Amino acid sequence: MSNKNSMGFSLIEVMIASSLFSIIILGFTSYQQSLIYQHHYLSNRLQAEQIAFELLESYPDLANHIIPNDWQYNLQIDLYNRRCKMVLVTVTPINIKPVKQKRLFCN
Repeated sequence: MSNKNSMGFSLIEVMIASSLFSIIILGFTSYQQSLIYQHHYLSNRLQAEQIAFELLESYPDLANHIIPNDWQYNLQIDLYNRRCKMVLVTVTPINIKPVKQKRLFCN
């Protein structure tokens, strides 16, 4: 004899609720991981922009001490005209596209 008016949850309802909860938690976890990756990417890019700016500010005396380990930089000088030259600085962080900045220097 079973009572049809009994209160509570059935096993199927509990399983569905727990599976929905786990799917939602997994979604939030992957979203948080992508936010952390994006923050890391943007902070490295900002640091590369600042380093490129500092290298151009210190030109012709290059400040090599501001470049982090495993990062690379390249300095390219093109003559613009008799009195001016275009200096292009490329800073390449790890796993990020190179950051380029250029400035015109005239005597």
